[in-house]
Amino acid sequence: MRILHIGKYYSPFEGGIENFLAGFLKASSADGIEHFVLAHHHLSGKKSVKELRDETQLLRSFTLCKILFAPISPFFYRQLKEVIAEFKPDIIHVHMPNLSAFWLLLLGSSLSIPVIVHWHSDIVPSRKNPLLSIAYYFYEKMERRLLAKSSAIIATSKQYLDTSIPLSQWKEKCHVIPLGIDISNNISASSNTKTIWPSHDKFKVLCIGRLTYYKGHHHLLKAINNLPQAQLILIGTGKLLKKYRRVIDKYKLQDRVLLNGHATQSQIETLLKSCDCLCLPSIERTEAFGLVLLEAMAEGKPCLCTSVTGSGMSWVVQDEKTGLVTHPECSKSLVNAIHRLSTNTIWAERLGQAGKERLKRHFDIQVIAKKITTLYNDLLNPVEFK
Repeated sequence: MRILHIGKYYSPFEGGIENFLAGFLKASSADGIEHFVLAHHHLSGKKSVKELRDETQLLRSFTLCKILFAPISPFFYRQLKEVIAEFKPDIIHVHMPNLSAFWLLLLGSSLSIPVIVHWHSDIVPSRKNPLLSIAYYFYEKMERRLLAKSSAIIATSKQYLDTSIPLSQWKEKCHVIPLGIDISNNISASSNTKTIWPSHDKFKVLCIGRLTYYKGHHHLLKAINNLPQAQLILIGTGKLLKKYRRVIDKYKLQDRVLLNGHATQSQIETLLKSCDCLCLPSIERTEAFGLVLLEAMAEGKPCLCTSVTGSGMSWVVQDEKTGLVTHPECSKSLVNAIHRLSTNTIWAERLGQAGKERLKRHFDIQVIAKKITTLYNDLLNPVEFK
C-alpha cells in the first residue's frame, strides 16, 4: 500500500502535527506501508530537496515566504503532479490546515485516488490579527470543496468534532482517532537536572509551546508571580518573546522564571523527567489536542490544561484523575491548581502515574497506527452489502 502525505512541514521542524506524523510513519511502516511525504521546506529560501528519512521518501518544496502563517511554495503544484505520477499512491492523506493542499482540487490525475483529510485544527479567527478572518473568507470556500471531495475525515477528538463548524456537515464520514506518541522511545536525557532549573527547592512547572497569544503564557506568568513556592521554565520561540521578558522584569521573576527559547528533543526529555508538572494554559481551540500533554504523561507527570470549549485538551487530561483542568484566561485558576499540586506532592505523583496508564491504553502510537491503517484498508476494500 502506498500513501502520499501532504503536510505543512516535516521533521526536524518541531510541531505537534510534525511530531505525530513522524511517529505514525515509523509505526505504520512496519506493516508494509510505503509512505511519501510532500511538505514545505521549513526554512524560507532553501531550494526544494528530496530526502530519505527513516525509510520514508520526502520532498521538501521550496518556500518563498510565509503569509499569515501559511508557507507560500510556487512549485508545490508541479511537484504534487510529479509525485502522484511517479509514486502512484493508493491514498492521499492530507494534514490540515494546509493552504497548498487545495492544489488537489485542480489535479485531474488525483480525482480517482481516495483522499483522507486529517483534521488537526480549525482555522480559528484571531482576535489579534483581523487579516486572518478576512483571509479565511476565501480559504473556507476551498476548504469546503476539499472536505466534500474527501473519502474520509479524521478528527482527533469527539469534543473537537462536535464543535467544529467546518466539519458539521460531513460528520457521516468522520472518524475520531486521537493523536499518539511512541511510548517505547527512550531518548537519553541528562542526569544533571539541578543546573537546569533556577532553584533547587521550588516546585518545578514546565511549559512547552510556541510564544503566540493563544497559548496563554501571559496568564501563567501572572500565576507564577503569585506562587512564591513555584518556578517556571518556558520552552518556545516566537514574536512574544520580548513582551514576556518585559513581564518577567515587571514582576521581578528573574530568579524563578527561565525563558529557554528553542530546545532539542533530548533537552525537552530532560526537562520532562525533572519537572513536577507540565502546564498547557492555552486559551483558544486552536489548541486542538496538545500533543505535549502525552509527552509529559509518558514521564508520569501530572498535567495542567484549560477547559477550552471544543478542545481535546480536557479529554486527554482527566480532571483530578490524571491532572487538573483550569479555566481558560484565568490566572487565579492556575494559581489554585499549581498550589494544590505543590502542597500535596504524593497526590501529584499519583495523578502522573494514572496519566501514564491512560497514555498506554489510549494514546500509544502503535494503537493509533493500527486504527489509521484499518481506515486505509476499509477505503481500498469497502465491504459490499448484499
